[in-house]
Amino acid sequence: MKAVRYGLIGLAGLVVLLLAGVAAGYAWLQSAGGRQWLASTIEGAASGPDMTLTLGAIEGGIPFDLTVASAEVADSQGRWLSLQGLHIRLSPGALLARRVSLEALEAARIEVVRAPVGTRPPQPEPADERQSASLLPQLPVGIEVRRLAVDELRLGEALLGEPAVLRIGGDARLERGGGGLDSHLRVDRIDDKPGQAVLAAAFDPARNRLDLDLKASEPEGGVIARTLSIPGLPPVTVTLDGAGPLDDWKGALVAEAQGRGRLTADAAVRRIADGHAVTLTAGGDLPAVLAGSSAALVGPDPALNATVVVAPDGGLALRPVALRAAAGTASLTGTVSADHKRLALTWEAAAGPDSALHGMTSGLSWREGMASGSVEGTLDDLAVALTAVLRDVAAGDAALSPVAGPEVRLELRSRMDTGKGDVRIGRLALDAAGAKAGAEGQVGGWGQTADLALSLVADDLSKLSALAGRPLGGALSLKGPVRRGATARSRPNCRARRATCPPAPRPMPCWATARR
Repeated sequence: MKAVRYGLIGLAGLVVLLLAGVAAGYAWLQSAGGRQWLASTIEGAASGPDMTLTLGAIEGGIPFDLTVASAEVADSQGRWLSLQGLHIRLSPGALLARRVSLEALEAARIEVVRAPVGTRPPQPEPADERQSASLLPQLPVGIEVRRLAVDELRLGEALLGEPAVLRIGGDARLERGGGGLDSHLRVDRIDDKPGQAVLAAAFDPARNRLDLDLKASEPEGGVIARTLSIPGLPPVTVTLDGAGPLDDWKGALVAEAQGRGRLTADAAVRRIADGHAVTLTAGGDLPAVLAGSSAALVGPDPALNATVVVAPDGGLALRPVALRAAAGTASLTGTVSADHKRLALTWEAAAGPDSALHGMTSGLSWREGMASGSVEGTLDDLAVALTAVLRDVAAGDAALSPVAGPEVRLELRSRMDTGKGDVRIGRLALDAAGAKAGAEGQVGGWGQTADLALSLVADDLSKLSALAGRPLGGALSLKGPVRRGATARSRPNCRARRATCPPAPRPMPCWATARR
């Protein structure tokens, strides 16, 4: 009994010491030295090669009700973000329920001068052994912001093309483990160009229900019109509504630039045997909204129709994604793995006799063109194939027509490492009636190094006579290496068979003309 009694006394003493230590630490954080140590610790943890954080005075009751007088974030080019009057009020009782509850997250003023500049390449994301198709992040604790308020958010001209001053308010709740989301956000522009956007978003995994409601409007010369470079910068309104269970969800988007154009899109999600099928149908009157040549390429009646199947593990199947515009048609089908590192995609594109592209190639006529291709494999070993055909090129040109013939064909077969930029070209061929060109070999670092074998063959030089402006005859064959690097040298090997032509006006190297 004495041993038990002494053990309980010792345990009680240990608890008292721990509580005393916590109390002493809390009291020390309220002192000037403690506040300075906390600011230095946060600055050191947040700063790095591409970011420097500088904090002003920390006031209030740390850590549950504190105010940071000022904060600045800088990169290699100087300050790009500053903040004044940050107030954080935390509910201590919520921590016992594994929930971080911010009763208030407020700032008097935030200024973003420009986008940050990084000097280090982005680090690859760690491989996740268990992929999840959940719409929400799987957090170990719940997060709640009962009041979000920024009295003044100043955005620099470098971000939007003109300065803008906004006021932000809202609230949000995200349950731990992806258990649910409920959020509200309101953004008001409070400078000389008033506008507003209101968003409500909620997702309940237990009921598998998603609700979205977005309404945005701005007057002439606003941020949306300027960001999209809409001619005349007209007033813009955007609405997005969607509600229902994800087994049978429907939503609609309407965006209108007053007097310029209108975009509509309908989306639906339904459950099928392979997962969830997401369908999107979009179209509208867009030429007046677009600037320059883009308006002619899109045309008066563009359409996008897409069906994407999302598998339970997060993998994607495109069945297909199809686009129709004045320039032509295009489609994409295939699959993307759940980790987005393995692809199996095929695509097709076509431009017919009525394509808007004809008006942009006035110096070269053609009747129709089509292209198809595929990408398959992992990102570090991707097989890429391309076939493109252009028919009746320069049909009315007496010089070019014999060279092009009925069609000009391009073919590519290669393997690619997208991380290193290494490309192994198994076949690159351009075939026309007058000549054939080809290449094979390797390119490294997206063109930093190259080791290629090039070839050019013309079996009948007479087809080139009109283009050369003098009679030609015989055949031509050129082959040789092309290397790029510190010690790279290239010299083609030239062979001519039964080539006949008048003497050239000046000496020319063998690779520039056929030998007689």
